[in-house]
Amino acid sequence: MQGLADVLIGTFFRSVEVENAEALPARAPTIVVAIHRNGLVDGLLLMAALPRYPRFLGKSTLFKIPPLWPFLKLAGVVPVYRAADGQSTSQNTSTFATSRRILAGGGVLAVFPEGISHDAPSLQALRTGAARIALETSVDDHVEGVSVVPVGISYDAKARFRSRALVRLGAPQPVGVWRSRYRQDHHGTVRAVTQDIAERLRSVGPDYRSWSEAADLSLVAEIVTRQVGSSEPEEVDLGRARFGGIASGAC
Repeated sequence: MQGLADVLIGTFFRSVEVENAEALPARAPTIVVAIHRNGLVDGLLLMAALPRYPRFLGKSTLFKIPPLWPFLKLAGVVPVYRAADGQSTSQNTSTFATSRRILAGGGVLAVFPEGISHDAPSLQALRTGAARIALETSVDDHVEGVSVVPVGISYDAKARFRSRALVRLGAPQPVGVWRSRYRQDHHGTVRAVTQDIAERLRSVGPDYRSWSEAADLSLVAEIVTRQVGSSEPEEVDLGRARFGGIASGAC
């Protein structure tokens, strides 16, 4: 499936930049939490960009799409059952158990904690599932070395063929630091870890108040980061345009 993802991403995008790929632990059980703004493309992009293959959580209704479900099975996507889709959330007991087994085996689990793919310029409210899985695996299952890695995904024009994409990894956060607090207050710690994940996702953003602000800051940053005196127009790296210079203080 990773090979197919490489082909599809290489066909659709002119270039894909990956920043801080070394931040993903080489062997430890890891939950990748990613911003979600481009539907299934976000998942394919992570498959192609990450140095380790991730198993994804995905909404159960995707498995009802006949052309899609064989690929979901091949990719090892774990279904999530949502009340908003008319599903019984009690079925998520198996979802959580499978997720914890993946981590206990030293694997990578990928979660889009916003729970939806959206076109908003800012991070949406996070679901608590990623935090719960991380804490339960670390504390209840006594799995050592569990960490959470935030990943920002951004596009210069996500609907345009042969555009560019940026995958930006943040530093891993060991879940073990929350163990004592979790033993004393399960629900409060889940909320605290979810908030921590949100802050880390904003740091790998970008995260703007509006799309007009995003356009203005990206334009200014691109101008600032261009080589002075270049005789030919230079295509600035998407990472520098989104996070370099002036824009870095607003993301």
